[in-house]
Amino acid sequence: MRPLHFASLLAAALLTSACGLLDTDQPDTVNPGDLDTPEGAQSRRLGAISQFTFAKDGDGINTDGEILLTGLMADEFIFATTPPSEQEIDQRGMTVLNPNIDVQYLAMHRARTSAEDAAEALKQFSLDGDADPGIPEMLALAGFTYVYFAEDYCGAV
Repeated sequence: MRPLHFASLLAAALLTSACGLLDTDQPDTVNPGDLDTPEGAQSRRLGAISQFTFAKDGDGINTDGEILLTGLMADEFIFATTPPSEQEIDQRGMTVLNPNIDVQYLAMHRARTSAEDAAEALKQFSLDGDADPGIPEMLALAGFTYVYFAEDYCGAV
């Protein structure tokens, strides 16, 4: 009986000492209020560049970017790939629910809104808003997304 009693006390001590063991900080999570600073505006700028790059180039594994999809449509690339949704684009027979087009459309909107939000944040929090090169950079990226929308979707946007 004594070893069982000791084992149960040891188990209880281990369980109570482990409380909080799994409580960790989340360093990759940003609170929205943390972005309302000059440093946060620069973080938004870098995020917008990342979003634009993803919309333009894709991730190279699962998601196609603007360059590949428009290249397939315009015959810059000829039968460059095998997934059926990309073959539809290459053959100009896209269905309404083509997943590649949907993902690309959303990625471009994310890039556009990220760039416009970053430009506003830079205007608000920059020490010298008239001389900050990040503002025209963000407006140029947003402008590129508008050009991409015009090229890809004509008047449908």
